[in-house]
Amino acid sequence: MTKTSFASTKWLYIPMEIVDRELYPKLLLATEAIGDGWQCLIGTKRALIDVADQIPPGVVYLKSVIPSEYENMMRFKDNGHRLVSLDEEGLIQSSLETLVTARYCNKTVAITEKFFCWGNIQKAALQEKYSDYADKFQATGSPTADLWSLKAENVYQERVDELHERFGKYILIPSSFAVPNHFLGPEEALKIMERDNMFRDEEDYQYYKRYHDYVEKVFKSFLKLLPVISQEFPEYKIILRPHPSDNHQTWKDAAKDLDNFEVLFEGSVSPWLLGAEAVFHWGSTTGLEAYLLGRPVVGYTNLPEEEKNYDVLPHAVSIMTHSQDEVIKVLRDVIENPKDLLSRYPDLRKGHDDMKNWIQNMDNDPAVSVIMGEINKMQVPDADFDGQISKPSKGATFKELVWRGIELVDRIPGVRTFFPERINVGLKSRAFGRHKTKQMCPKEVATALKQLSSDPLASHELTTNLFWVGKKTNQQ
Repeated sequence: MTKTSFASTKWLYIPMEIVDRELYPKLLLATEAIGDGWQCLIGTKRALIDVADQIPPGVVYLKSVIPSEYENMMRFKDNGHRLVSLDEEGLIQSSLETLVTARYCNKTVAITEKFFCWGNIQKAALQEKYSDYADKFQATGSPTADLWSLKAENVYQERVDELHERFGKYILIPSSFAVPNHFLGPEEALKIMERDNMFRDEEDYQYYKRYHDYVEKVFKSFLKLLPVISQEFPEYKIILRPHPSDNHQTWKDAAKDLDNFEVLFEGSVSPWLLGAEAVFHWGSTTGLEAYLLGRPVVGYTNLPEEEKNYDVLPHAVSIMTHSQDEVIKVLRDVIENPKDLLSRYPDLRKGHDDMKNWIQNMDNDPAVSVIMGEINKMQVPDADFDGQISKPSKGATFKELVWRGIELVDRIPGVRTFFPERINVGLKSRAFGRHKTKQMCPKEVATALKQLSSDPLASHELTTNLFWVGKKTNQQ
């Protein structure tokens, strides 16, 4: 990598957990920040945590503040950084109560200066729960939702054309079944929440256990629909996109005898949605995105009465079905007659209006403008940075170095049988993290910047999975 240095300026740091899902919206925020005079480092969460002591003091835009993140948050704080957050998963949880108690806690709220909420409903719930910090919460919308509009066609059109050339006409089925079909095993979603201290008490646990059981029953019914959809629409490719936390093999096993069926997880989901003839789902945020991108969206549950106990928000803007025959009938209708869906399915209009309270920027100013307006008020001083990063391991915590050593030992065949359970659980969790996070590609970052901004912006890889993005100079 070439050496580079940067003029004294304000710094915004943008960590990501799932690169495929977060790269474009996080870079969209970066382009807004650059226009406001900031320089940005964007990278995986691990990459930024490792170099927290090597980069100048700045603002860290956190993806979440769940209780288990407290140690990482303090690493940033101890090195002079200031914290703000927009919960990437803060739009949809099984309930508002789950959102405010499982994804936030008093310790993490106390050390974070500003919280950007998807909408007014989430803001009100968080202000009620954390009343001592009520002025920290603001409804801004999300950069992710900024891309959930027809303007996304301009960003993704080249990719959409590639998908059409590759697959022809297709129906997209995004999964949201990581609860019963988790990468680490069917019961691991609950165990992870326990380990992350996301349950306040036994009542919390029992609520989520009931939710887990409900989703599992829908999942089993959903699996039975796949061969039926494949058979009823032989002229279409059926593409199932697993959730980042899914066990992909479950879906591959279900599709192995279906000639027109593929299980694929590639890149941002947005171009896949734009290219789809229809989207079929249960409870997926992707279903909401598809609706806002103008695609026909069909939702499903075989347990409509039980579902009333939970907040399954994407179903508000989906044409809901509850049986095999209804699924096929509605899918065929929306594919053959994709126009005037609001007149044929009037519940969609009500759902759209209801969602405005959940997503602030559906019909308002772009979230990136509102968020940067708030960050600009923080009066962050300029700081110099020579652009030099030593090997990330030098910046890693002692705990992280120990885990890296354990992983080296774990390469010895059979050694894992001698590890205590807590070590095996930790190894599984780290494997899960790598499953969700991919390597960042310089070409992909540069291409995304070009698609998202008309200004001449540049990117530079400082170290693995960590990039500077800013205004292009004569030397770049």
